[in-house]
Order: sequence, then structure tokens, then C-alpha cells
Amino acid sequence: MKLLRFFDFILEAASDMMLPFRCSSDFEKKISEIDSAIANKFSQYIKARYPSKYTLITISENGNIIYSDSYRVDEFKQKELGKDYPTQRWLDYFPPNPSDGVFSYRRVEIGIGKFINKIFPGDFTPTEVEDFVNKWRSLSEEEPIFELLSGYEIKRGYRSNNYHFTETNMNTLMNSCMNDQLDCIGMYEYCPDLRLLVLFNDENRILGRALIWKDYEGRYIMDRVYYIYDSDYFKFVKFAKKNGWLYKKRNVSGGSSFMKGDTEMSLETKVRVPDVFMMQYNGDPFPYMDTFFYAQGEWAYNNPPDEGRYFKLTDTEGGYEEYTTI
Repeated sequence: MKLLRFFDFILEAASDMMLPFRCSSDFEKKISEIDSAIANKFSQYIKARYPSKYTLITISENGNIIYSDSYRVDEFKQKELGKDYPTQRWLDYFPPNPSDGVFSYRRVEIGIGKFINKIFPGDFTPTEVEDFVNKWRSLSEEEPIFELLSGYEIKRGYRSNNYHFTETNMNTLMNSCMNDQLDCIGMYEYCPDLRLLVLFNDENRILGRALIWKDYEGRYIMDRVYYIYDSDYFKFVKFAKKNGWLYKKRNVSGGSSFMKGDTEMSLETKVRVPDVFMMQYNGDPFPYMDTFFYAQGEWAYNNPPDEGRYFKLTDTEGGYEEYTTI
């Protein structure tokens, strides 16, 4: 029994060995593209070559993490080059080379979420880890297939028979109140500067959609995103950032500040729509508007107009509420 405890002690001491945190260039690149406290901590580890129990981090073909326990790296180098080989110095000064035999020696593959909890135990909440994982996955796949629809084509993005179906279908896209309400969204067809950004999978099925408005100052604004998979939401955000568009800080219906890149900003603005008073006169239905739901004449606002008669377009059945500001 004493002998077993002695070997347990030796094994535990070995497993506690720390070596510089080294990673592949693709891991470092992905980390740099994610806005997260977790990404910041990884960046600190990378820059400082922080002592860690895990090193030689690479990414597998399916987006998982492959790593080596530090004591296994040292074990391999001691066997390969002698017991006095300076493994720590090697990791400090020489970039990891995948052709080195250590990259095929007792490596471990796990998901990115589990790796975060392993390397930073207790440092981040489950919500923070989940948010990071979704952002990671949004960068792990092939280039997303986006298409901007306009005019009568916008209705294509609201037909549920064009959607990608999952086992539960419990997601924001499938639960959208405007799905298949083609009469209600008919107004969008005649908004002169409106587009619908649609994300497709490789089978041409819809994974998400978001209205893209052009306001009276010529700024493009991405409205609430409806999506099937959480990770796809971040693809929309990345696309908005790439194109210099504003997007909602909180992906909700109703009020929210906006983001331009990584900068938060308040915004009171308006977008052009068909004359809502004429639509009322003709008996035309209105869409449920997520952001620009205060409508007056040929303009829709994200805040109530300063004066006059206006409609509030937040009825899921095509109706409206009428108000007058004096």
C-alpha cells in the first residue's frame, strides 16, 4: 500500500508540471477574432507563454481542441533526447513544429468548452463559456452563404417551407410571428431601401434572416436576427461588422442601443416606408416591426415622433395602435 501511494505521489507530481503555453497559428488567429473575456485570457497566455499544465494546442478538422499534457511533452523529449533535455527552454524559444514526433505522442482531443473549463477551472460562468463556444463554432465552419433579397423576393425569407428543420424547431426563426404572414410583410416589398439578409446552408435551406434598413442619413442598420442555431447569430454580427453596418446590441424586439464594430452607441433615426396612412385607408395589413415600429406617413422611427399622428406597428395580426403627440 505504501508503494502504491509512493507511485501515486510521483504521478501526481509529474502531472502538475508546467510548461509554456504554446499553440498553432490557426488557434491564435481564431482567438483574436472573438470578442470575449475568455479570448482575452487565452491571448494573455499566448503572449506571455504562460506556464500551463497543457500546451501544444492545435485545432482538429471538426473544430475540437487537441492538446498535450505538459508532463507528457517533457516525458517524450526526455526519452527522445535524454533526461537533461531543456524542454521548457525548447518551448520558450522554438515555435512548435507539427512534424515533431511529440505531436503524435499521447495527445488529447476535447471540445472547446471542456477545454476552457479544464484550463481555467471556475474562472468563467457557464453562460460565458456557452457564449464563447457559439462564437468559436461560428468561425469553425465553411464560409457562410449569405444573400441579400429585395422587393418581392423578401417574401422568400418568410416562407417556413424554405427553412431548415431540426428535431425540436425551438428557435427564434421557427417561432417568428411573421412566418408565412405574407400579406402582413407585403409592406416590405415597397420599402425603397430595404433588404433582407438571409443565411442559407449548402442545401439552400434558410438558417436565419435579418432586415437591413438604410436610414435617412444613409447608414445601414441590421435589425433583429432570427436564427436556428445560436452560433449562426454571430455569423450575422460578423457580416455586419465586415460591411460597416450598425446592429442591435441586444438581439431583441423593442428598444436597444446599437453597435458599430465594437463601439456602443445610442441612435434615434428613421427609415423610409410606404405611406402608412394611405395603407390604413386602403385596409392593408402591417408587419410586426421589431425596431422601427413608430410609423408616420412615409417614415418609420425607432422612437416616437416629436409631434402629430402616428401608428405603433407591434400587432402580430396586421393591426396597429394609433397615437397623437401634441
